[in-house]
Amino acid sequence: MSEELEIARQRLAKAMNDLLNADNNLKSEQIPFDTVCFHCQQAAEKFLKAYLVGNGQAYPITHDLFLILEKILPLNDTINDAGYH
Repeated sequence: MSEELEIARQRLAKAMNDLLNADNNLKSEQIPFDTVCFHCQQAAEKFLKAYLVGNGQAYPITHDLFLILEKILPLNDTINDAGYH
């Protein structure tokens, strides 16, 4: 496996852990919504960055999901077809 794909795989695993964390918190008696939102944002960020790395692209050092997505748009025309502009 190439180094890029291994890094992407690791990011995906961490993203899945963020989603598990959010899901576990949603099942608690007192839901910490700020924590749930944080882990969902982190998961989305890691998924997007994994996509970039898996396609041999560097990702911007940012938490801004729109900036990361802007790097993905040139790689995948189907995203624009889905209505993102």
